[in-house]
Amino acid sequence: MNIDRHLFYLQFHFIFSSSLLIIFYHALTCFIQRRYDLLPQAREEISEFSVYKHGKTVAELKDELGVSEIIKLGSNENMLGISPKAVEAIKAHAEECYFYPEPASTILARKIAERYGFDANQVVVGAGTTDIIEMVALAYFEDDDKVIVPHPSFIMYPIATALMDAEMVRTPLKNWVVDVDAIIDAIDSDTKAIFLANPNNPTGTIITTSEMDRLITKVPENVLLVLDEAYSDMVESDDYPDSMTIIQERKNVITLRSMSKSYGLAGMRVGFAVGSEEVVANLTRVKKPFNVTRLAQEAAIAALDDPEFIKKTREYLAKGRNYLYKEFKRLNIFYVPTETNFILTVMDSDEKAKRCYDYLMNRGIITRYMGNWGVSGGLRITIGLKWQNERVIKAMEEFLSRS
Repeated sequence: MNIDRHLFYLQFHFIFSSSLLIIFYHALTCFIQRRYDLLPQAREEISEFSVYKHGKTVAELKDELGVSEIIKLGSNENMLGISPKAVEAIKAHAEECYFYPEPASTILARKIAERYGFDANQVVVGAGTTDIIEMVALAYFEDDDKVIVPHPSFIMYPIATALMDAEMVRTPLKNWVVDVDAIIDAIDSDTKAIFLANPNNPTGTIITTSEMDRLITKVPENVLLVLDEAYSDMVESDDYPDSMTIIQERKNVITLRSMSKSYGLAGMRVGFAVGSEEVVANLTRVKKPFNVTRLAQEAAIAALDDPEFIKKTREYLAKGRNYLYKEFKRLNIFYVPTETNFILTVMDSDEKAKRCYDYLMNRGIITRYMGNWGVSGGLRITIGLKWQNERVIKAMEEFLSRS
């Protein structure tokens, strides 16, 4: 009996001592981590990433200024709002949100394929085109690959390139338009892909059909050409390339389209890509399942059947574009003619553009300062409704009179 009791005490002492040692070890580890910053280390290149800086939100500015009305013209949203058919679809399917969405947005992909004359396996749907840009990087980019990116252009291209530790090769614009010759000259044996926004963001300019044809003939078949056409539904030029025809002829070309702009679904996050079966299959392999919400899919399906909304969008943009052109000329503000729903203005200096941005912001008008996009003196302004455009012009005129 004494032996059993002795063994019990030994076991208890061992367990108690072990527990104390474990507690002491964890406490010591936490102390060392805090004292010497020995935390789990992220990939080395992550520290060099530039965090995507979104435009100022309405909620943020309301809190800062203590006002109720804000004019948000910094993110190129559709000022008409959302397609009425999309609204009805959202209401009709809201109570189904306890179900997971279609994992591959199959019904929406079929709808898109029918619209453009492709098979459904040539379409991949994402949570906005930024999601698809990331798919491209995950599926295709490796260390030491070179990715050609015109500059300035959409800021997500360099972020996606850096994500996979690939090398970004920047090519300049020429007269505010993507320089095709510069892209061609930059292509070498290590080139894996080319990102080309057409229309380009933040300049709003396009490359013409002949320039696109010339580029296509110079891009090797083992180089992926990503045509980002987020603003294509807004283009008025008769000389805009037909990328859907290009896809049918070239398997190394993929076209990205957004439903955030013309269709007014920015808050729902829907975009898609159309390309060869081979390219789309590779993107699908790295795509997250259930990446597009149930309501976003239903809204997009309905919006595709609302051509009247697209027509009204183009009409208000044409009127707003002409008004702003006229007023910018009157105020002697340089601007780049656009094929989109935004206009890039360029002031005498970057310091002046920053002051103008702040001046507008303090009056409840959100625009986008372009200095951190590589456009010195740049201020990008979304084309708004009549009263919004008038408010912007009035505020800019006040600023210039005080400068």
